[in-house]
Amino acid sequence: MKHQGKIFGIGLSRTGTQSLALALQALGYHVKHWCMHMADCHNHDATLDIGTAMRFPVLDKLYPGSKFIYTVRDRESWLDSCERWWQEHRALVRIPPVNDAQAIQMEQEHEVYGSWEFDRDLWNAVYNAHDQRVRTHFENRPHDILIMDICNGEGWEKLLPFLGFGEVPFPCKNRGPLPEESADYLSNNMEVYPDGPERGDPAGDAGDNGVCELRGSSAPDVAEDDSALHGGGGGDEPGGP
Repeated sequence: MKHQGKIFGIGLSRTGTQSLALALQALGYHVKHWCMHMADCHNHDATLDIGTAMRFPVLDKLYPGSKFIYTVRDRESWLDSCERWWQEHRALVRIPPVNDAQAIQMEQEHEVYGSWEFDRDLWNAVYNAHDQRVRTHFENRPHDILIMDICNGEGWEKLLPFLGFGEVPFPCKNRGPLPEESADYLSNNMEVYPDGPERGDPAGDAGDNGVCELRGSSAPDVAEDDSALHGGGGGDEPGGP
């Protein structure tokens, strides 16, 4: 039976959170990729990225029975991706911030990473601390958390049983350009900053953005017919985020 409660993606940025957001949307959930406020968590079926990751103990208390998905990634690959992202999106760091959305993003990133400048040793320590925090919190609750390495090809075969579904092809095909339907979804679920790129800008290296090519031709329209999920279906092997 499809999980009816909240779903929280509690992996750090650059761990396939956008791919996970697309997958949850394909399953019919109302998704907010970047959680700016607690109200976003309350008003959506699923929220992800650091705005959710930093709040997961509180969310666990506020929404009993929720499912938590912890996206992980090879450490060196994650650090390399973070470094490239911070270099390419340095324009997002404005002091003072140009608007509320940017101020919130900068506040969250500073709270999680402790800096607005990329530092490999600091980021590595943050990853270690978050990983230990998540695993300790759910140590005796294996049915409430799913650990996924989307960047290494894990997909529906782990996600669907965790959420009570059958089998459908994962919306991911190696590393490729972001298709129009995915770009439209992301643009509707992410903030755009004046004079600067989007957070998770779909332009550029899709693999580095943590977004896979959406297989729109094979993914069922679960919002209209959940039964389509249980019929299976063909598709390409899942790839990276």
